[in-house]
Amino acid sequence: MHVRARFKEYEDAIRMDKKVVGRNNEVMLIKWNLPKPGMTKLNVDGACIKGVAAGCGGTVRDDKAHMVENHNND
Repeated sequence: MHVRARFKEYEDAIRMDKKVVGRNNEVMLIKWNLPKPGMTKLNVDGACIKGVAAGCGGTVRDDKAHMVENHNND
């Protein structure tokens, strides 16, 4: 059931993306890579629907992919 719920969220996001910005159907695969040994990596993302809602968040992970810190604001 969890996989179906995530898939539905993905489909809903794609539909909303097309409504908001009218993008094409291009699919990009993105892979997260570990930082160099002894380093940490900060990943951030954000989204908004003009005049309706906005949110952002970030995660810091170490060189073993362990979460060091995370934050979100919506």
